[in-house]
Formats: sequence, structure tokens, C-alpha cells
Amino acid sequence: MAPFSFCFKPELARPEAPMELEKELVRALRPLALGGVPDSAVTSLFDTGGTAALREEFVENASRRQLRAVDRVFAKYLRRQAAAANREGDAEADEQVAHLWTFLASQDAIAAVVGDEEQENTAAVYRSFFTLLQSVLNVRDVYANLGESEKRQALLNALVAAKVYLAWLQLPGGSAYGLFMPYVYRQVLDILKKWVVLMASKDPAGNSSTAAPAKKQGRRGRSSRRGAARKKQHSDEDESEDEDEASSQRLTQYGLELLDMLVTFVGNFSLSSSKESIVPTIEAAVALQTAVAPDNEGTASAMTKKTLELLEALVSGTHGDTLQIARVIIHCYIPGVTYQEMVAKENRSSLRFHKLAIDVIARVQLLAAKAMGEDDTEENARRENSLMRLGMLQNICLQAPGLADERQRVLAYVFSNAMDGRQGEVDETEEKVGDFRDEERVRFARFLASYSRNAKLKYRQFAVELISRFVLEAGFWKVKEDELPRALVVYSGVGPLLEVLIDRARDKMSQVRSKAIAGISAMLTLGLSKMSDPHKQGPDSDDEDEDEPMTGEGGSEVIALSLQKLLYEPSIDAEGHKTLEETPLMQRLIELFRERLADEKTYVRRAAVHALEALLTAHPGESIHASARKDLFDIHARCTDSSVVVRVQAIKSLSAILLKFPQDEEAQKLWNLGVLPLCVDPETTVQSCALESAGKVVFDRVLAWY
Repeated sequence: MAPFSFCFKPELARPEAPMELEKELVRALRPLALGGVPDSAVTSLFDTGGTAALREEFVENASRRQLRAVDRVFAKYLRRQAAAANREGDAEADEQVAHLWTFLASQDAIAAVVGDEEQENTAAVYRSFFTLLQSVLNVRDVYANLGESEKRQALLNALVAAKVYLAWLQLPGGSAYGLFMPYVYRQVLDILKKWVVLMASKDPAGNSSTAAPAKKQGRRGRSSRRGAARKKQHSDEDESEDEDEASSQRLTQYGLELLDMLVTFVGNFSLSSSKESIVPTIEAAVALQTAVAPDNEGTASAMTKKTLELLEALVSGTHGDTLQIARVIIHCYIPGVTYQEMVAKENRSSLRFHKLAIDVIARVQLLAAKAMGEDDTEENARRENSLMRLGMLQNICLQAPGLADERQRVLAYVFSNAMDGRQGEVDETEEKVGDFRDEERVRFARFLASYSRNAKLKYRQFAVELISRFVLEAGFWKVKEDELPRALVVYSGVGPLLEVLIDRARDKMSQVRSKAIAGISAMLTLGLSKMSDPHKQGPDSDDEDEDEPMTGEGGSEVIALSLQKLLYEPSIDAEGHKTLEETPLMQRLIELFRERLADEKTYVRRAAVHALEALLTAHPGESIHASARKDLFDIHARCTDSSVVVRVQAIKSLSAILLKFPQDEEAQKLWNLGVLPLCVDPETTVQSCALESAGKVVFDRVLAWY
């Protein structure tokens, strides 16, 4: 018996006959009464690009059900187009898609869609249909005057019309007929913004009427009628609630469908010829992300996911220069990073949008670096990406928030971006395209020097806090000066950053003074503690390994070597030995700390005490250097300070000095006179600190000795 076999003809294997989709499209367009679209409206739309178009009465000809029918037909066209794209070279597979515009612009389409009905225009079907869609989209003129229920109905129709328009644009041939109009596209984006605002509305249509209590009737003869009326009212309320719920569900569904179509559209349609449409698209994504999040977590998650996909599609390279678009996106999201986005503030979603903005910028930076790495030389790609990051960091600083918790989050973000790629070992062979280059780091340091003198307190405070972190990270300021432009060399190294802190330590505002001195103190504590013996080291001892780690122990040693060069200069004593003497910068620091010990603000005095401790304990030997004796007495005097925090710091500093120089009689004497009486201080905090210090200085050493 012969084997059973099938033989398919190609045309029979296709799901649709050659003109079947056109027939479906005709059936979907016919109920829209396109012959009733006035010729003046068609002409106005195509002559002005939609800017002069008004919402006409003929929009009543288009119901939501009719528009959905057209949407389903266009969805079939898009599926056929996608299938054809997946089967390259199969010309027959996209025949119906290719024939669409030929049909829509023909007299056959007019005869098939409009027929013998009375016509108010002689335009082609695509012109009449586009005019109808645009009029449905144009809800802006009447939206403010509509009631809640009317807004929902108008927006539902507009959402469907917008989806149809975006689907239509993706079918090849529309650009030749002027179908894409930037103004109409912005109307689509405006509808999405209105949708998300309406979604967040807490009072759906009809709530006000259902909330009103029924008026009581006093007569017994009306009790039966009152009962019947109450039942009828309850029934009407239930029906109204059901309608509202169904309307809300449709609103959510249609909005998400439009958002999904927008993502698909941006992925398939190039906006390179309409640069003015890029920013509105980004702003639409921002509007969706800053709106009040829907109660339904699934809906909120879907919106976030789709907006991220939308932004990623914009930097795919389809719409123009990837780096330029990435800069625009980052610029639009900087207010979110700095808590300055007004809509997010109004909707109490600043923190959520702050985190989302950071995520968006990270994604965009990664995609831009990847695109530049593929299309350009590696060095130029690194330079362009690094300059983009520099601009972003500078703009974030210029929008720094004033609230402390917000400022700390922004500060951490700026710090991590500036240190990207430099918090481990420096290895030039592993530099990536997206890394922050040394040249841009020095440029950023130059910017901070100017920024720290801003007239606004919050900016000076932000600059000081940021620089206080940078001085502790050798990876930020340790660069190869021979690779920098000559104009930038003076801003390289830790010296210029330290100069900024010294300058700000005399700021008119105590918040800035205290943070500046605290920053200097932290650097001196970290760096000088690693300095082995600066008075016995020569100028040749500062040779350091260029590949040394920039953090941890290695980083503190680099700081120590840098401070040694800044604070000490080589000299020869009377016996001919090489020594290091204090530089004018060191003398300035000492005078600054002595001056700030008498500052009117508590936290400034505390920071000055700690800073003097760092300088005292940095001296080598078994006794305190003669030049620092006065500072020891000044620290002791702070044990009687009126402020609790200053007395506590004085206890800690005297104890640290005594532990460093246990054989120094002056240190022992002043510790006894200053710390021990504070064991009975009226303040519990001071008592606890004094007793703890006594335990470390006296009892722990006694136990260790035994």
C-alpha cells in the first residue's frame, strides 16, 4: 500500500486569501460614515499638520466598538508584517501589507467604503479616516469642561483611536502620504498623560450621587412607596457601581494596550526625521512614572516595565544619535534624582521616582556606552561617555536638595558615579567605555571648587560634604598629571580639594564650617596615622607604585604620602641631617583649628578639637612635640565647655593623645585634671564617656602590664 501523503499549495497554506484583509478593513471602515467628514476638516488637517484642527461634530459617527473593529484589522496587518520580517525574502508573504496603501488611496476604496451615500468630501479614504481619528484624539479643547463620566467616555474613544493611529503608522507607505504628523503624535502622548491622571482619580463617576443618604419620610401612608423607592434606589446604585467598575476596567485595559503599542511603535518607527518628537516621548514616560501609582500592583508594575522599555527603545540607534538622545533622557531625569520633580512631589512619590530615575539613568548610560563602543573608536567612546557623565554630575549638583535625608541620598549617588571604576585597583588595561576618565574627574574637582562658593547655603553644604568624601578616596584625586591638559594640572591631587575645605572652614554659616573642619579632620586622621616618621623621611621617600590599590590600607598610605608632601618640606638641620619642616599650609591648618576652638557653634568646636587631636598624634616619638604643647592645653580647656558634645570629644581626644604618648608627663597630668573630674559630670553621656576612657587608659593598661 502506498504511503499516505499530503500536498499543500502555497496559496492554500496561507491563513487569508489575497484580498481578505482588505475586505475586513472595508467592513470595519464602512460604519464610520467617512463620507460625512467635511472637506474643510480634511484640508485643514493636512495643510496645518493638525495644529489648527478642532474637535468636530462628526466624531459622534465613530463609536468605540467601531474603532476597536478597525484596530483588530490593523493588528492582523501588523502580525503579517512581523511574520514577513521573520521570513526574509518571502515577498509573497507581505503582499497584502504592501497593497494596503495602494488600496486606501484608490477610487476603489472610496466606492467600497463610502458607496453611494451622500458625501461631504471627495478625499481619499485614508485622508477622511485620518481626519476622523485626529478629531477623536483632539479631546484637549473640550476635556476641561466635561464631567467625570463624560471624560471617561471621551478618553476611552481617544485611547482606541490613538492605538489605531500608532498601528497604522507602522505599516509601510504611510510616510509618503503624510500620515505621521508630530503634532498629532504629541496628542497621542497627551492622551496617555490624561489617562494616567484619570486612573489615579479616587472618586469615580457617580460616587457623589450614591453617597447622598435618602431623605426620610414622616408619614406612615408613604411607607410602602418609601420601601419601593429605596429598593429602586439601591438597584440603581448597584447598576451604577457595576457600570463604573466596568468603565474603570476598560480604562485600565485600553490605556495599557496603548502604552504597549507605543513601545512597539517606537521600536519599529524611526523618529529621526522628527527630532521634536523625542523630548515629548520622554516627558510622557516621566508623566507616567511620576503619577500616583495605581492600587493594582500588576497595573503599576506593567506601567513601569513598559516605560522602561520605551526609553530603552529610544536609545536603540533607530531614532538618531544614541549619545545625544541619552543626554536628553538623563537631563529629563535629573530632577527625579534630586527630588525636584514637581509632579512627583505633589503626588508624594518623590522617593519612588528618585529610585526609578537612578535606574533609568543607569540603563541609559549602559546602552549608550555599548552603542558608542560598537560605532566609534574606543578612546573617543570613552571620552564622550565620560563627558556625558561629567555633565550629569554637574547638573545634579546644581539641583541639590535642601532636606538632609534627600541630600544624603543624592550625595551617595554622585559619589558612586564619580568613583565608578576607581574603587578597586587601578589597571589601565581594564578600563571600560563607560568609565569616568581621570581628566573628567579633575574637571569635576575644578567645578566643585567654584561650586563651593555658591551664594546658596545648600549648595555650599553639598559641595563640602562631597569633597569631604573625595579627600578620603585616593582613587578620585590620584591621577597622572602628565596625561592632563596643562590648564587642569593645578586642580589635580588632593591639595586643591583640601584648600576648598580650608576656605569653607571660615564660611559664614556654621553648618558649612563644621562639615569642612570635620572633613579635614577625617583626612588628617586617616592619612597622618599612616605616616611613619615624616621628620626623618627625605623627599625621595614619596615614590609610590602607580598600580597600588586606591582604597583600604593602600589608599590611606597614598593619602599619607600626599599629605607629607603638602604639609612638610625637606630641610637640613644643624647637624646636617635631612628633616622635614612644616609648610605654610600646615601652619594655616593649625591656626585654623585654634581659631575654630572658640567658635560660637558647638559642632564647629567639636570638629576643631578632633582635628587638633589628629595633628598632635601624627607627631613621632615618645613625647608631644614642643610646638604642639599649646594645642594640648587648648584641648584640655574644652573639658569645661558648656556643650556636652564638645566635652565628650575633649575626653576622647585627651585619651587618644595619652594612649599615643603614655610616657609624656604633661599629657598624663592634663588627662588627670581634665577627664577624671568628668566621671561625676551632671550629664550622663559625659559620665559614661569619661568612665569608659578611664577604663581604657588606666585599668586596661594595668591589666596588660600584669
